[in-house]
Amino acid sequence: MTPYKLDKINIGINYIKPEKRVEFTKDEEIIQDLFLNNRSPDSLETLITFVYLGLFFALVLILILKD
Repeated sequence: MTPYKLDKINIGINYIKPEKRVEFTKDEEIIQDLFLNNRSPDSLETLITFVYLGLFFALVLILILKD
C-alpha cells in the first residue's frame, strides 16, 4: 500500500497486511509441534505415565531383591 500524504497526517504509513489463516490437519499440527519443540498435553500425560510405571517397577524390584 502506498502511503498518502495529506496536509497534516500520513495515511497508510503503518499499514500491515493481514495474516492469511492456514488450516492444518491434525498430523500437520503434530509435525509442526515436533519441529517447534512444543509438547502437546497428550504426550506430556504419556510421559508422566511412563515415569510412574518406571518408579512402580523399580520399587517392586527393590522389594524383591531385598529378600
